[in-house]
Amino acid sequence: MRLIILCCLTSLAFFACTFDSSDRLYQEHCSNGVDDDLDGHADCADPDCHHYGVCAGFEVCDNDVDDDRDSFKDCDDQDCFFNALCAGPRELCDNGEDDDGDTFADCADPDCADTEACLHPRERCDNGEDDDGDGYVDCADQDCYQDAACTNRLEACGNGVDDDEDGFVDCADQDCVGDSLCTGDPENCGNGADDDGDGYVDCVDPDCDEFPACIPVDEVCDNDDDDDLDGDTDCDDEDCRWSVSCLTQVNCDPILNVGCAFWNDEACYYIPQANESTCHAPEGTVPLGGTCVQTIDCVPGHACVGGFLGSTCRKLCHVQGAGECEVLCYDGFGNGNIGHCVP
Repeated sequence: MRLIILCCLTSLAFFACTFDSSDRLYQEHCSNGVDDDLDGHADCADPDCHHYGVCAGFEVCDNDVDDDRDSFKDCDDQDCFFNALCAGPRELCDNGEDDDGDTFADCADPDCADTEACLHPRERCDNGEDDDGDGYVDCADQDCYQDAACTNRLEACGNGVDDDEDGFVDCADQDCVGDSLCTGDPENCGNGADDDGDGYVDCVDPDCDEFPACIPVDEVCDNDDDDDLDGDTDCDDEDCRWSVSCLTQVNCDPILNVGCAFWNDEACYYIPQANESTCHAPEGTVPLGGTCVQTIDCVPGHACVGGFLGSTCRKLCHVQGAGECEVLCYDGFGNGNIGHCVP
C-alpha cells in the first residue's frame, strides 16, 4: 500500500512541474537556442524571455515593440543595425528623399508613420513647401522667424526680386508698406528729376542708396568727377585737401611756423609726400611724442612720423643745421633739407 501511495505522489509532482498556468506543455528555456514552448520564437525572441536575465535589454528587431525601452524599436534601434531584417537602405523621414526606394518619401512612407517628424511636422525654412500645413511657406511661416535661412533678409522694395522669399515682391510685400517707392511714383535714380516729389533728385534721394550708380567710392582728386557723390569735385572736395595733386606751394617755414595767416589760426606744415609746405587751419593740438594720424594733427613745427609702435609727432629740424635737436636731426624724409629730431 505504501508503495502505491508513493508512486501516486511522484506522478502528481511530475505533472505539477510539467504544465504551466498557460496550459502549454513546455516552458521556454531562454539561452539554449531551442523553441522550447513551440510558439515559433526561440530564446530572447520569445516574449516569455524579455525580462529574463540574458534577454533583459535585448531588442527584438521585428515585433514592433521597444523591447529594451530605449525609445527606439525594431530597425530604428541601433541594436538592430546589423540584423538581416534591417539590411538595406532605410527611410530617413525629414530629408525629402525616397531613401529606401519604395517610391514614398519622408512622411508619405509608412515606415515614418510613427516618427516624431511626421506626427508633429515642423516647417523646413528653405524647401518651398508648407511642411507643417499651416498655410505659410518657408520664411513666411513664423516658425522660421529666427531660422538662419530667414534672418537678416529684408525686402528691397524696388528691384523686382522677392528678397525675403515670403512670396511677395517689392511693394506687394508688407515689409514695404510706407516705403517711398511704394507710395506714388518711384524715384528714377538716373534721369535728373525728382520723380517721387520728396525734394531729392537721383542719387541724393535716399531711395537710391542701393542703386549701383549711387554707391559712393573714394574721391579721385584729378579726374574732374565727383566720385564720392558729395557734391564736390577733385580739389574742391575736402577729401583731397592733402592730396599731392591739390597742394598749393606757399612760401612758409614749417619749422619756425611763419608765412601763414596766423590771424586766421593758420599754421605752416610740411607735407613729406609732396615735399612741399602748405598752410592749414586750424592748428593741430597733438604735442611732441603724442599719437597722430596725419601731420596736421600735430602742433606747428612738428610732423607725424611712422614708427614701430605707431605714428607720433616729431619735432622738425634743418638737416644741415646745428643745435636744433638734443641728439641729431635725422633726414628721415630724404630731401636733404627738412628732417626730424631723434629721439
